This record gives sequence, C-alpha cells and structure tokens, in this order.
Amino acid sequence: MLMHVKSPDGVEIGLEKSGSGSPVLLVHGTSSDRTRWLPVMKAFEARHTVYVMDRRGRGASSDGKGPHSMTLEFADVTAAIDGAAAAENGPIDVVGHSYGAICSIEASVRTKNIRRLVLYEPPITMPGVTEAPGPQLAVMEKLLAAGDRKGVLETFYLQVLRAPAAEWEALQKLPNFPARLEAAHAIPRELTAVRSYEFEPERFRDMKTPTLLMLGGDSAQRFRAATDLLRKTFQNSQICILPGQLHNAINTAPPLFWGEVLKFLEG
Repeated sequence: MLMHVKSPDGVEIGLEKSGSGSPVLLVHGTSSDRTRWLPVMKAFEARHTVYVMDRRGRGASSDGKGPHSMTLEFADVTAAIDGAAAAENGPIDVVGHSYGAICSIEASVRTKNIRRLVLYEPPITMPGVTEAPGPQLAVMEKLLAAGDRKGVLETFYLQVLRAPAAEWEALQKLPNFPARLEAAHAIPRELTAVRSYEFEPERFRDMKTPTLLMLGGDSAQRFRAATDLLRKTFQNSQICILPGQLHNAINTAPPLFWGEVLKFLEG
C-alpha cells in the first residue's frame, strides 16, 4: 500500500507499507530510492509492518521547488516517522543507512515517535579524517549536465565510496539499478549537503533512544571515526561490527545485515 505524508515545505513524501507486526521505517541513503531495501525486505516483512520511504526528488516523492538543503530532508524523515506512527497509533522503529542515517539522527530530536533507532554508517564529516569529494563532485556535476547518469553513479561508487570494482559490477545487475540511475541527479547535491553538515554532540546528550550503530568490519576510517563519535555521544547505544563488510552490506551480506537489525529491534 502506498501512502503519502506532507513535509512542512509542501513536498509529498511517498511511503510504501507492507508486512505485519511491530512497525519499522526504512530510510535509504544517497544514490537510491525505497527499492534499495529489496535484498532484505522479505525478512523484515515476515516479522514487521514495514514502511519504506522515498526521500525527496525520487520515486513516489515530489521534490522541492527551491534550493536543496539537508534541513528540509530532516523534516521529511520526521514527517514520515510521524505519519507512520499516526497510522500505527504509537512509536515506531527507524533504520537509516548512510545519508538516510544522518536524516534519522536529526529526526530523533524532532519527534518523540521513535522507539528504537538503527544507524548504518552515517557519513558525518570528521575533521582530519574525512576526505572532501571536491574533484569528484565537479566531475559528477559535469557528467550529470551531459546526461550521463551511469557515469555519475560510477564516479560516486568507485571514487567517493571507493567500493571494490566487483561491487560496482554487481550493483549494475540488481533489479533496482534503473531506480538508481533515476536518482543520480540527487548525488551531487547530497554530497554538497553532507560537506556542510556539522554534528553537534551537545544537542544529543539527553537522547535516551536505544540505538544500534552498525559498522562494516572493513569500512573506511571516516565511518569508524563517525561511529565512535556517536557511541560516545548517545547514552543508550551499542556498536555492531559486520565482519568483512563495507558500506553496502545490505547488498553484499543481506542475512548478516537483517539478522543483526532484527535481533536488536526484537531484543
């Protein structure tokens, strides 16, 4: 079932509902839409009522008419959480990946409707650790202007995320690769937004929401540093390491990913 909620600036956010059980909202990252959760959906639907959102500018969601800002997306995710919670008559669990994890973090101080929170490698800028994607960003903007959406995706995965070539090849064979091509226009603007985002620990010192911080065992140091910062900041948090994984274990090790998430949500 497809439903919509309205963000404060008028953007319509699409939410697809399926499954049965305690409710959970899945928030995707950059370069995708709600279909990025396909590798783990059956496992979640078997035990939970699942809401998967399309972030603004893709899929079943509309886009803003003015300049993009990350703050608008924080409001989008908050609206999605509150909309799902209203439909379920109570708080829900939230799982955020990458850019979607940052949006979920910010939503956690904007709503009281989160029961438990799962964050998989939010790309928080870490001074002295994070490498700014300046050259790659310029390349992607030129490729996008030329209509080369596949080139934008390839640059993002191989040069920004530094994913193995085999992972990029496998990604192109997935059923949702066309959806990723459709969402490629949002990659440069979201990378720009992440560069300007500053995580302020003092704003989250009183957050007591049970939180699982997921980290690939082979992930880049910037993700490790960001996860460590969140562990020190959030009062009620724990870290789960996914052995041998990088930033996309949802694709490369679905049973490992959903097994750890469900264990936490149902514990």
